[in-house]
Amino acid sequence: MAHVYDQNLSKSLGKALRILSAFDEEHCRFSVSQLAAVTGINRTTVYRLVSTLAAEGYLTATPDGRYMPGLKLVPLGLVARAAACIEDIVLPALDALRDATGETATFYIRDGGYRRAVAEAVSRECIRYVAGLGTPYPLVKGAAGRAILSLLPRAAVAAVAEAHGLGEEELQALLQRVEAVRRQGVDVSRAELIPGVVSVAAPVECRPRALVGAVSVCLPALRLEGRGLDRLRERVRATAATIQERLRLAAAGGLPSG
Repeated sequence: MAHVYDQNLSKSLGKALRILSAFDEEHCRFSVSQLAAVTGINRTTVYRLVSTLAAEGYLTATPDGRYMPGLKLVPLGLVARAAACIEDIVLPALDALRDATGETATFYIRDGGYRRAVAEAVSRECIRYVAGLGTPYPLVKGAAGRAILSLLPRAAVAAVAEAHGLGEEELQALLQRVEAVRRQGVDVSRAELIPGVVSVAAPVECRPRALVGAVSVCLPALRLEGRGLDRLRERVRATAATIQERLRLAAAGGLPSG
């Protein structure tokens, strides 16, 4: 019975996606009957699916009884365009940052109360730090986590802290650090997650908050003096600003992704 249920659910999802795929620049409004004709899906099924999609914000009902794409699709489109730009925009910037600093450069994005690396240029040094693509790290720990939190409202930061079990004193300390990141545009952590590792990170945002992330450089503390902390701060901050601007242009359609 469970197998039949999953199969039916999969079929319904496929039909809902066919309905959404019917919309384009030249065909932005459809009645239920028109969608049934275009997709080849039974009219009763179309009515049920568009009602659900409208209730969830993926479609919007118009006064004349037709349907058009809903606002819920806008951030998804921006995320998709930004994700498509990672290879063309983020990776070259990380490569340049790695070559300029000699250390591993990583790009993280927010995933709920965590951050995950989605792109990384690994240091060529024998002793080096590697974040690992997809590995979750708590937002309440590390420079990259606080950089991402600096882009969120205070209430959202507090909610993340509560989810990770921070007490009132720890919350206030976190809020102070996050506010400092907002003012300075960069943060530094020392041995917070891994002993002997220093991280310098800056926030990256692609409005309207479709992408919230951070760029970081991580290195063994023993090499910090030779690299120069102030120089690392400036390079990371400049790289974050470059990525943010290019992602913004790409999301607005002003920069080709390839």
